[in-house]
Amino acid sequence: MQLFQHAAAVVFAATCIGTVAMDGTSARAAAQNQNVSAADRAFLESTYSLNEGEITLGHLAEQRGTTPAVTSYGRRMILDHTQALDASKRVAGRVHLTLPAAVDAATKAQYDELSKKSGRDFDTAYLDAMVSGHEAAVRAFDDEATKGQNAAIKGYAQSELPMLREHLSLAQKAQREERPGVAEPQRR
Repeated sequence: MQLFQHAAAVVFAATCIGTVAMDGTSARAAAQNQNVSAADRAFLESTYSLNEGEITLGHLAEQRGTTPAVTSYGRRMILDHTQALDASKRVAGRVHLTLPAAVDAATKAQYDELSKKSGRDFDTAYLDAMVSGHEAAVRAFDDEATKGQNAAIKGYAQSELPMLREHLSLAQKAQREERPGVAEPQRR
């Protein structure tokens, strides 16, 4: 019992000292983190899986793609999403959020499914995934860019939207070249 009381006193003292010793930067960091809404936090955390997934799938496209359109698109995903991932990490640092250490289950499942394919089956499935994934990404980033509450996260979404829209357009073009029967996308 005496050991427990001593340990509790040490923890209490350390907590008090830590609170008193908290410098202005740490206090500002804590306050800024509290200013990140749950929606903004979820958005920024989801960008990690998005970007890591695009990079990983880009490598897979470089290795397994059978057409120049697929391999060059994969290479582009690696380059652009590496930059986007770095930007999301900088924003997370500014708002004092920790990004996930691993991709989400859906991203892992998509990789697992595509890694089982080869040849034209891979090309078709990869391009389909890129079109649907970038359609969803554009919607999510557009939503954050218009409705986000944290200025840094909202700014990140706004800055990445042109790239994501271009990726969608390139994926749709490659998809049409791969399968000439695929219809031209509707313009909004």
